[in-house]
Amino acid sequence: MSLWKGTSRTNDLESQLFEMREYSTAADVKLAYITNQYVSLLQELLQQLKSSDGCLLELLKKYPDMEAMLNQYLASEAHMTEENANLLTSLKTLRTEFEASVAQNKLLADSNNDI
Repeated sequence: MSLWKGTSRTNDLESQLFEMREYSTAADVKLAYITNQYVSLLQELLQQLKSSDGCLLELLKKYPDMEAMLNQYLASEAHMTEENANLLTSLKTLRTEFEASVAQNKLLADSNNDI
């Protein structure tokens, strides 16, 4: 009976070892699949990063030019606003002078009519 128990015990251990090998093989297959997926995703992300870097460099090249252009427009707008204020002041002065001339002409016309 002792031999039977030893053989049975050996068979049990062999069976457990076989199951462990199956689990190990399945784990190796899963690991290989996950590793391939990880490498593929990593390569895709690296490609996207390179593309984004290219776009960023393009924008950085354009940005200083755009900033200079906007600064020029702002300076031009400030100049035009100042010039507009000066023209309005000149227009008010001319209007006042015109109204004074009209009043003076009326006085002169009235005095000519009286003579």
